[in-house]
Amino acid sequence: MKEQYGGLPGTVGELVEAKAARSVLLPMLVSLKVDVVLHHKGRMCLRDYISCPPLGERVQEIRIVKEKVFASYAAVRQEQTRIPYVTAAIAVREEGWRVVIGARPGVAVVAAGAGTELTEKGIDVRENAAHLAAEETEFGDDALCTAAERRQMTAAIVRVLIKQAWQGYNKL
Repeated sequence: MKEQYGGLPGTVGELVEAKAARSVLLPMLVSLKVDVVLHHKGRMCLRDYISCPPLGERVQEIRIVKEKVFASYAAVRQEQTRIPYVTAAIAVREEGWRVVIGARPGVAVVAAGAGTELTEKGIDVRENAAHLAAEETEFGDDALCTAAERRQMTAAIVRVLIKQAWQGYNKL
């Protein structure tokens, strides 16, 4: 399969194994309750898996917990087929909010402070949570854009995603 696509990952497991900094899939998966099952090491939380050094293990399964959750996702890019400048995914469930930022460049990370702020104070603090997510996330410069530009984009998309996630969750 890999040879058909020029060495690119051919399965979702391979995409997760790659822990790619520009992955459009990882932020969404990290916003949910997801475990990976590794060949010899067994089951572990996806958030833990992407933050640990390479384990040299194949991801055999990706398990998404069935729960009452609504998640919203966005990728900011120049064109639909281009590499994203920044990605974000936000999920809201009974026990609270999770805000995830990706394509920073760097693997997707949870903006824990923004999630806690929303969980403790509710949707009325979405503006503050959007800025908090942008400030607590480490960004880098690259050929696509600067860290400062990514920070601004993050605050803007997180603000929108919080509203979308809340509206969707209220309909569940």
